[in-house]
Parts: sequence; C-alpha cells; structure tokens
Amino acid sequence: MDNAAKIDELVLALMSLNKFDDGNTTRAWKSFDESLERLHAQNYIRSSAPNAKSVLITPEGLAFAQKCVKKHITENA
Repeated sequence: MDNAAKIDELVLALMSLNKFDDGNTTRAWKSFDESLERLHAQNYIRSSAPNAKSVLITPEGLAFAQKCVKKHITENA
C-alpha cells in the first residue's frame, strides 16, 4: 500500500472517530480544530497566517510525529 492510500485510510478513520448521527445519516466534521488547538498548546505546531491552509510543525512536533508514524503506521504495515 502506498503512502497516499495509508493517509486516506487514516483520515477516514479519524473522521469516523469524530462522527455524529444526523437523522438517518452519519456525518463527520471535515476539520480537526480541537486537535489543532491541543497540538498548538503542546507546542507541536504553530499557527501561520489566519487564512493559511497550513500550520508550522515545530521540531518537537516533528519528533513526536515521527514516533506516531512508527507507532501507528510502520509497525502496523
């Protein structure tokens, strides 16, 4: 499985953890604002310009991200 397919599966998995029922349908928020706020509070990311679609990853955040990749992706490949 290539990285893009893994990313798609992980994004869909995250969305399913953030789901809610809306009548007869299941919906999920398409942004992860609360997670971004928590990651910012832990100094793993920094906000960029208000309208930017990206954030800055701090050195601490990159180190933690690499541990997460190893834990959730590499070991389960």
